Amino acid sequence: MEALAVDEEENMYINLNKPFLEKTKVKANEEATAELGEDGKENLLYPETKDNIEEFSIDENGKLNIAFSNELGYFSIEYILDMEDFEQVISTVIKKMNKIKTLIESIK
Repeated sequence: MEALAVDEEENMYINLNKPFLEKTKVKANEEATAELGEDGKENLLYPETKDNIEEFSIDENGKLNIAFSNELGYFSIEYILDMEDFEQVISTVIKKMNKIKTLIESIK
């Protein structure tokens, strides 16, 4: 298997809840096999977890930080947004703010 090159500024941290995985691995493997067929035989799939967002931020350098936890464990991702990604985030935020503005004006 080929190793992936990872930028020093882009990281993923995963801390898995081993007792939960041991308890649910048979069902999760059945889910993977049902979803992915033959390709899912060696996988565990947890399609419906209740995530608790712990952090969601973008710093002044365009680094996106997302951290969440659920019954599987704790997950954290740091990713550098390129200009196109950053513009898409800003555009989405502006659209959402305009919807809120329209809703507030309709209530007045």
